Amino acid sequence: MAKVALLVGVSEYEVGLNPLPAAVKDVVALERILKDSEMGDFDEVKTLTNPDPQTMQYEVETLFSGRSKDDFVLLFFSGHGIKDDSNNLYFATRITKKSAKGDLIRSTAVPARFVHEVMNNSRAKRQAIILDCCFSGAFDPSLQSKDDGSIDLKGQLGAEGRVVLTSSSSTQYSFEQQGSDLSLYTRYLIEGIETGAGDRDEDGKISVRELHDYATSKVQETAPSMTPKLITLKDLGFDLVLAKAKVTDPKLRYRRQVEKYSSRGAISSIGRTILDRLQVQLRISLIVVGEIESEVLRPYQERLDNLHRYQQAFEAAVKNEYPLRNYVQSELEDLLEILGLRREDVDPIEKEIIAHNAQNLKATSEEYQQKLKRYEQELRRAVEVEYPLSSYSRNGLNDFQKSLGLKSEDVERIESPILAQKYQQQIEAEELKQREEKEKLSHQNNLQRYEQELYNVIETEYPFRVDTRNGLKNLQQSLGLNDEDVAQIESSILQTKKSALKNSKTVQLYHEQKNEQNSTDTSSTIDKQKQLISVKQKQKQNGFSVLDNRVIFIATAFSVIIGGWLFFFKSTTTIPTVEKTPIPSVTPTALTTPTSSPNPKKAEEEAKLKAAKDAGAKKSAAEQAARDRAGAEQAARDRAGAEQAARDQAAAEQAAAEQAARDQAARDQAAAEQAARDQAARDRVAAEQAAADAKPTRNPRCDSGEPLSARTQRELGCI
Repeated sequence: MAKVALLVGVSEYEVGLNPLPAAVKDVVALERILKDSEMGDFDEVKTLTNPDPQTMQYEVETLFSGRSKDDFVLLFFSGHGIKDDSNNLYFATRITKKSAKGDLIRSTAVPARFVHEVMNNSRAKRQAIILDCCFSGAFDPSLQSKDDGSIDLKGQLGAEGRVVLTSSSSTQYSFEQQGSDLSLYTRYLIEGIETGAGDRDEDGKISVRELHDYATSKVQETAPSMTPKLITLKDLGFDLVLAKAKVTDPKLRYRRQVEKYSSRGAISSIGRTILDRLQVQLRISLIVVGEIESEVLRPYQERLDNLHRYQQAFEAAVKNEYPLRNYVQSELEDLLEILGLRREDVDPIEKEIIAHNAQNLKATSEEYQQKLKRYEQELRRAVEVEYPLSSYSRNGLNDFQKSLGLKSEDVERIESPILAQKYQQQIEAEELKQREEKEKLSHQNNLQRYEQELYNVIETEYPFRVDTRNGLKNLQQSLGLNDEDVAQIESSILQTKKSALKNSKTVQLYHEQKNEQNSTDTSSTIDKQKQLISVKQKQKQNGFSVLDNRVIFIATAFSVIIGGWLFFFKSTTTIPTVEKTPIPSVTPTALTTPTSSPNPKKAEEEAKLKAAKDAGAKKSAAEQAARDRAGAEQAARDRAGAEQAARDQAAAEQAAAEQAARDQAARDQAAAEQAARDQAARDRVAAEQAAADAKPTRNPRCDSGEPLSARTQRELGCI
């Protein structure tokens, strides 16, 4: 009876399959254990590392060929397990490849069916296969997967007298533990043999079943989600003895006691006391004791490390956002599987973190909302100043967002309605502006029409008749003008008209006053003549002589001549004041016939009469001189007033003409400017319409300044 083994390890692969450095190390470690006469005690152990398919098939067939019935044959494989699209299992070699579509190129791998056929053709009835592989290929955080798939291992490898040990089920991952030289499952297989801990019944023999149970307990302590499998058709497979155990080894005895008193990665206080006493009794050094305890407690410590990794990842995810998004939950599920943890292992951790985070969220939620409001206020101020936003404003808002620690999706939810509203307001404002410009242009044209009509009417009549005023009112209503506009137009035009009429009346009044003054002067002269005639009659009644009457007539005639001469010069030129020399009185006695003898009494009376006449003449002359001076002064004042009135009239007429010319020029200029603006507006509208007709319709969102993703821009036709 012989015990033979073939150990195959594949660490190096082509592109598309992750390298597995621990696979070759698994082979080396297991070779040492199996060759040891005190442990494996195998007669022949052959290793095969990184083979090609042909070499591997040759060595496998050689292993099972030519064996006797009682031989024990062991095949160990550590590497990638791969399935094809029919769920058939293949063992990957160093040249195994996948197509561009990810399908296995079968000729580059060894099919499990080949191994099954070789084992069926072997005469050896004790056969064992250990597969430290899984059936999907590759996770790469702290644990690397080896491959996955739904594989019927029992159907493809199980047979009578045959036992198959797998590191995981057909749909699970088998892991390499980073920081360890060996694969997780192989490490505890070797530990169970090397330490003797795999001898569960302490009979000194380690059966395949005992070793598998030990390795499984340690694997699940480290990665609870891993479920190594043992497949056989008969109980005989369970009883296959794989190695020997040193029952009397004090280290093995101490190890079993450590496993007995350890729980959840720690040794109880009572167990600590027992182990300390046992260490003294067995005379084991403290260094060896520490190594044993470390090995026993290591699986749970590694599990705690994995739980801590998951806790850190979950805390970071919840801190970033909560509730978690679907893709984050999916990533956490992947991490859970990679770390070999179960959902029930992490549920208490997640609940505690969520409860703690809820308190923090409640405290920070209001602060975050206040920051969002601050950003919204800043955004509204920015779009009020300019829209669309310039790159300078956009960079400023981005910096403000970063300083507040706001999430991009929250900022986008704030910006989208504000920018959309601003864009709509801009469109409405532009439309309103165009309508107002058209209305203003129409209103200006109507004002000009009314003003022109008013000019035409006022040239023919003023003040207006009732029917004329009613016609103007109807025109105002038809043009849609309000009373304020009409009042402003009429006020300017009527004021000019009234000023012209006032100046015309002033000239007319001056001429009337002049004619009245001339009439007054003529009446004064006639009155003077009447007074002289009255004096003459009185003198005649008082017994004046014919000579006296002649003298009075001559004086009266002279006065009339002088008065006419003064009247003539009053209306033509300024007459200097001339002191009149009274006409010398003619003594009546000089004209009378001398008498023979004078009468003294009569002479005295004549002397008195002469003196009275002289005094009256002097008085009349003085009064006439005063009236002449007053008349000359009044004439000078009248002439100066007439000249000033003429100058005022000329100035008023000139000012009215100049104002009318300026008003007309202003109206002409305003009309020309308005016409130019109207034409420019019509040309701009026509050009914009022509440009819009000439180019394809562009979605308004493209130019709105709204932040759009590349995909959205393509869908809208912006790019």
